Amino acid sequence: HYYDKDPKVENHKETFKYHYHQNELNLVTDAGVFSKGKIDFGSDLLVRTFLKEHPPGPKKTIVDVGCGYGPIGLMIAKVSPHHHV
Repeated sequence: HYYDKDPKVENHKETFKYHYHQNELNLVTDAGVFSKGKIDFGSDLLVRTFLKEHPPGPKKTIVDVGCGYGPIGLMIAKVSPHHHV
């Protein structure tokens, strides 16, 4: 796997932008990760739904488990810096 000491997957880094309203992330991925060239529909829907349902308010602790390269947690942290992600 790509995170093994001796990976069997060739490197093939890719950079792309992810936008939510006026917020932008520059993401770098590599071969062997899920949806490496763009945010998949489900992840994008999860981000948009979470941010709609949890507008700025009381500080929350949010854990992004199994986050891959982290686009969900990263965008939530960028849009809602008052939360602890």
